[in-house]
Amino acid sequence: MKFTIISSLVVAACALTAAASPAPVGMNALTARQDATSGDTGNTDGGSVRNTASGESTIKNKGNNRGGDGGHSISGDATGGSSGTGSGSSGDATSGDSGDANGGKVDNNASGDSVIGNKGNNRGGDGGKSKSGDAIGGSD
Repeated sequence: MKFTIISSLVVAACALTAAASPAPVGMNALTARQDATSGDTGNTDGGSVRNTASGESTIKNKGNNRGGDGGHSISGDATGGSSGTGSGSSGDATSGDSGDANGGKVDNNASGDSVIGNKGNNRGGDGGKSKSGDAIGGSD
C-alpha cells in the first residue's frame, strides 16, 4: 500500500478533530440552578373619614364616624429547586415583601369659628393582615 500526501493529510485532520473535541461531562455539571422568587405585594390600608370645617361653618354628625378596616397583603411562598445530585447547585429562594394593612382613621378638624358636633362615636378601622411568604432553599 502506497502512503501518499493526501492520505497523510486525512490522517492528520482526523487526529486534530479528535483532539479538539470537548471532554464529556457528568450529569452534575449539567444540572442548572432552580432559583425561586415570589413577588412583592401592595398596601391594603383601610379608608379614612375626614370632617373639616373652617370659617363660620358647622358639621353635625348624628351617626358614627368609622374608618375602614385594612385588607390582606400576603406575598406567596418561594421554594428553590433541588438538584438531587449532590453537586451543590440547588436553588435559592426569596419571598417578596408584603405591603401595609393599616386601619383607616377619623380626623375632625375645625378652624376659626367653625364647629364639628358628633353625636355618635369616632372610631378608626382595624388593621388587616400583612404576611410575607415562606422561603425554602433547595437541597442537593
